[in-house]
Amino acid sequence: SLANIGERRFLCGGSPVEYVLGLLLDETGQGIRSAWLVPNTELEHVSNRKRDKLVMTPSARASSNDRYTPYRCGSLVQVCERLLATLNGRTG
Repeated sequence: SLANIGERRFLCGGSPVEYVLGLLLDETGQGIRSAWLVPNTELEHVSNRKRDKLVMTPSARASSNDRYTPYRCGSLVQVCERLLATLNGRTG
């Protein structure tokens, strides 16, 4: 299961680029085992609706080929790289 899900908002050229960042923490709660960076525009397509919220249920296995695989980041460095690539693509 996911240990923490947070919504992050970024501005690029005055337009919001919104993502949900799902984090799976390690057993100590201090390290990150895996992360998923999902654009809000795709969140409803890959999540499950539970009452009034969307729930992400990605597999914790790095070898998994589930619907969250395209959004999986192996490290926070990769999360930053994906965000920078998105921002650079929008600013030209």
